[in-house]
Amino acid sequence: MQPLTPAESVAAPTIYVGDRISLRPVTAADYQLLFEWRLLGKRHFLSSDKSTTTYPRFIEWFRTVHETGGAILVLDKNDLQPVGYGILYNANLWDGWAYIALFILPRFAYSRHFAEFVKFHSTFLFERHRFRKLYAEIYGDAERLLAHMLNNGWVEESVRRGHYSDGEKLVDLHTLALYPPTTENDR
Repeated sequence: MQPLTPAESVAAPTIYVGDRISLRPVTAADYQLLFEWRLLGKRHFLSSDKSTTTYPRFIEWFRTVHETGGAILVLDKNDLQPVGYGILYNANLWDGWAYIALFILPRFAYSRHFAEFVKFHSTFLFERHRFRKLYAEIYGDAERLLAHMLNNGWVEESVRRGHYSDGEKLVDLHTLALYPPTTENDR
């Protein structure tokens, strides 16, 4: 995979610039990179969908996700290289909730890049859609990720025991929720 030039990296308007990252909408020019990340074969998403393994199926799925909820690319602020992305899916605009899935390159997992990404992606979604709640699903074998999310404002709402088989054992699926700061007392 060739690094993107600064001009390619900023093809879409930036929606957030932070201390370590910037966020911008995903464009069609990003699809190949996102597909390559999908093929890494590991569950880096907070939610995992194994049905999108061919490029045409991935593009079909991703266009649907992108059109209905949007997708955000995460860039390292220093070199403008993509390091992850976030998507919104299964949005219920009437009741005010949606699921998010996040991917970040393994070398940035649990870093300040990741914490900033989760915080500002969520803030962007709360501001854009006026959601009262966001959900994320995390498999129980990702203990470090689960602890990281719980220590950063997410609350556990449910656990589906033995939801996924990793080939050796059954793994639980944890559903977490995040509320915008203004609705914390309204729950």
